[in-house]
Amino acid sequence: MINLKTFKRQSCIKRDNIVPQNLQIKQRKGLDQVLQGCSFTIKGGERVGCVGRTGAGKSSVIQVIFRMVPVEYGSLVMIDDIDIKRICLNTVRNSMSIISQMPCVFNGTVRRNLYPLDEYSEDQIWQSLKQTNLEEIIKKYQTDQIQI
Repeated sequence: MINLKTFKRQSCIKRDNIVPQNLQIKQRKGLDQVLQGCSFTIKGGERVGCVGRTGAGKSSVIQVIFRMVPVEYGSLVMIDDIDIKRICLNTVRNSMSIISQMPCVFNGTVRRNLYPLDEYSEDQIWQSLKQTNLEEIIKKYQTDQIQI
């Protein structure tokens, strides 16, 4: 398995482009394909929204990128020129984010909801809250019961 962070340090991954080509997948054997020839490119650092009508395949695209379902036909998802099947599953999933269409808050602190892996400092968390215009709201409601 390839660790994406190690590769980045070694300059093997230069752009972080994600390039699925002609993706064709089924949710289960015996069912119709939910993606039929889906191709696109996401350039490294881009923020992308996946929108469409019910049944258009939005969730299926996400499931393929996060390796939750296998690709039936077509080329596999590549990050630069590396097949994501060769990259450690934790690395693939930890290097991308999803914002669900159904917002939810889990039990615990704001910090735990935003950054469950404790990889960021208090200052970095406050900076992200400031960038998303949430800093004042969190400060307003911060009490002994509600902690960051």
